[in-house]
Amino acid sequence: MNLQELEAAFETDYKPKLAPLDKRRTKAVMVMLIGILIFPIIGFIDYEIIRYNNYDPRIGLAIFGVAVFIYHSYFSSVWGDYRNHYKIQVMETMLATMFPNLEYTPNGHIESKLYKKSELYDHHFDSIQGEDYIEGNIGKTAIQFCELESKYKTTSQDSKGHTKTDWHTIFKGVFFIADFNKRFSSELFIVPEGGLFSSIGKMFGSDSNRMGTRVTLENPDFEKLFEVYGSDQTDARYILSPTLMERLVEFRRSFINPIRISFIDGKLFIAIESNVNHFEPSLFTPATSFSVVKEFYGQLKFLTDIVEDLDLNTRIWTKK
Repeated sequence: MNLQELEAAFETDYKPKLAPLDKRRTKAVMVMLIGILIFPIIGFIDYEIIRYNNYDPRIGLAIFGVAVFIYHSYFSSVWGDYRNHYKIQVMETMLATMFPNLEYTPNGHIESKLYKKSELYDHHFDSIQGEDYIEGNIGKTAIQFCELESKYKTTSQDSKGHTKTDWHTIFKGVFFIADFNKRFSSELFIVPEGGLFSSIGKMFGSDSNRMGTRVTLENPDFEKLFEVYGSDQTDARYILSPTLMERLVEFRRSFINPIRISFIDGKLFIAIESNVNHFEPSLFTPATSFSVVKEFYGQLKFLTDIVEDLDLNTRIWTKK
C-alpha cells in the first residue's frame, strides 16, 4: 500500500473508527486547559491564606503538591485512555491491510533475554521497558521490533546518611530483530566508527575480547561509518557481502543517530538510538485528521522496509 492508497482508504477504513474517539481527545484538552487556568489561582489563594494566617509555608506547599499530583494523575488517565484507543485502532487497521502476518501489542516489548543476547550493550541493566511491540512475518522473514529503553541504577549516600538512587539510560530507541538469511556459527558486531573504544563505550564495558577482533573490509564508505568486530574473519566476510555492505551504508544514512548491529545465532539485531516517541497521536490534532495516520504509516513502513532494504527474504543460500 502506497501513500495515495492509504489516503483513499482513510475515509472508509480509518475515519469511521476514529471519529468516536475525538470526544476522549477533547476531554483531555479541556482537562489540560482547566489545569493551566486554575493552578495559578490555586497557588495565589494558597499563598494568601498562608500569609494572612501566618501558617508554616511547608503546609501550603504540601497542599499544592497534593493538588498537582491528583490533577496530573487524572490528566494522565484521560490522555492515556485516548492515546491507547487511538493507537490500537490505527495500528490494527494498518497492519490488517499492509501486513496481515504482523501483530501489534501496544504495551508489549522484546524480551529482556533477547536484548541481552544481542550483546550490543555490555553494561548490566536493572530495568528494561518498552512499548509498541510488533512481531510476525514479512515474506519468509520473522521479525519483531519495539520502542525500548534499558537502564541501570546507582546508589549513593550524602553526608547525612541519606540514600539516593539515580537511573542511567544505556539504550533508548527502536530495537529490531530478524531472522538472517544465511547460516553462520560465529558472532559479528557492527558499531559506529570510533564508537567501540569511545568514552561511552569504555563506560559501558565494551572491549575487543568480548566482540572479537577488528575486521577490515574493502568498502571505504562502509569503513567510514562502521567498525566491525567478529570471532571469525571468514564468517565475517561471508555475512557481510559487498551488496549487504552497500545496503547497510544506505540504511545508516537514513538516520541522524547511531545504530548498532549484531549477527548472533542466526539472527540480525539492530539497535537504532532515538529520543523520538514513535506511533503517538497528537493532543491538539483531531482524531479524524489524516496527518497523524500518515505519520504512523511513515514510521511503520520505514521499520518494516528493513526486510527489503537488507534483502532478508532472499534465500539463495542454504537457509530456508
